[in-house]
Amino acid sequence: MIASALPVEGATQAPLNKMAIGDYLDENKEAPYCKGCGHIHIDKSLARALDLLSMDPGKVAVVSDIGCMGLVDSMLKTHTVHTTHGRSPAFAAGIELADALYGDSALKTIVMIGDGGATIGLLHLVELARMNPDVTVLIHNNFLYGMTGGQHSGFTPVNFITSTTLGGNIIPPIDICGMLATCNAGFLARVLATDHNLPEVIAQSISYPGFALVEILELCTGYGTRFNPQIQNKIKADLKQQGRRLGILSQDQDKKEFAISYKEKSHPADRADQRPEEGIPRLFAHQLTAPLRLIMGGTAGEGVQSAAHLFTVAAVLSGLFTAQKNDNPVTVGTGFSTSELIFSPDEILFNGISMPDAVLITSGSGLKRLEGMLVRMNPEGLAVVEADLTIPQVPGRVLRPSFRGLIPDPKNVNLAAVAAYLKHHPFLPIDALKEAIRRRGKGVEEALDAVERGYQAI
Repeated sequence: MIASALPVEGATQAPLNKMAIGDYLDENKEAPYCKGCGHIHIDKSLARALDLLSMDPGKVAVVSDIGCMGLVDSMLKTHTVHTTHGRSPAFAAGIELADALYGDSALKTIVMIGDGGATIGLLHLVELARMNPDVTVLIHNNFLYGMTGGQHSGFTPVNFITSTTLGGNIIPPIDICGMLATCNAGFLARVLATDHNLPEVIAQSISYPGFALVEILELCTGYGTRFNPQIQNKIKADLKQQGRRLGILSQDQDKKEFAISYKEKSHPADRADQRPEEGIPRLFAHQLTAPLRLIMGGTAGEGVQSAAHLFTVAAVLSGLFTAQKNDNPVTVGTGFSTSELIFSPDEILFNGISMPDAVLITSGSGLKRLEGMLVRMNPEGLAVVEADLTIPQVPGRVLRPSFRGLIPDPKNVNLAAVAAYLKHHPFLPIDALKEAIRRRGKGVEEALDAVERGYQAI
């Protein structure tokens, strides 16, 4: 059962302070929504809430889902991560736990998700409610799929008209707050996008030390009000008829945040009596003075991403910052066959690559995936491409070794390509790569042999 609605602490009727929200939301940009859309109220209320809490924009990560609400990314001055449909809660949990367990736990993670994403990713919300990580979820509930044509969603009320329920919806909607209350969610609230106290409710949800969810009811002016012209006057009446309250519904002050419980019971690195050596030690020196952006591509199953990972370990062993971003074959239409790497003497704040400084390609499928990147390579860069592949005109220097004829096990051809690259661009020593392989502890001799063969290939 949901607890009785609680009053909102510190709620006021004050208008939004445009000077204050400008620190978090770029109001010079035109809002990417239909006129009258409730999303803009939520955006401004979030910015106002962050201002009420005096939060540093650089310490806020907004994770957005697919849908109209996800268009907020370009307007925000915080960190933003745009994710796959329905998966934003899972991404947010990963960001929060990485920061809580291995960072300074100063980052606040906030999810912006619609009723479509919330139903598609329903189990993610259930698991977050059970786990209680310090993540705030703002559900933009306009009762339909506004971006794709006004179809009904799992949150569409009975008798509500959408483009796919022209006679009125006949399926009772999911009560997301009621469902998550049964999962022991720590903080739950339901408010209207037009409520004056929305910034304060959002501020309280952000301040809550654990999982917090605010269901924000709004109207889609593109489809919702078109099909249901009187709905604005009926929302509160419909909620009352359904037995759903507005306000803060529950706020468990005794529930322990997941990261704290994990540290106490399952994370000995944070226990003084069992603290192991922290991190990867610096054993070698590097030669980088600026970031190096490198992309690897090959055949799925031949260790592209494993070789890339060992490359990053070698970089850390040499005192560099590094980032690895792998392809994600969501539809299983491709294998795990590419990896983007950044190496830098300074902290890396963004891991996207538009013009690589280096491209390593070991197979035809890798070339197919990365041909566009190859022709956009930095003219001062270096490409290493398997000899029997036909490639277009490439800016920069190109090495064409025949790894397939040198390496007995194709699962090591990508390590050989890394070694060949390091021979001609030794920004870190080849011994660092060998040390990374030894630390992996499996298939060491074969991998070291491949590195030696690749290093001597050209």
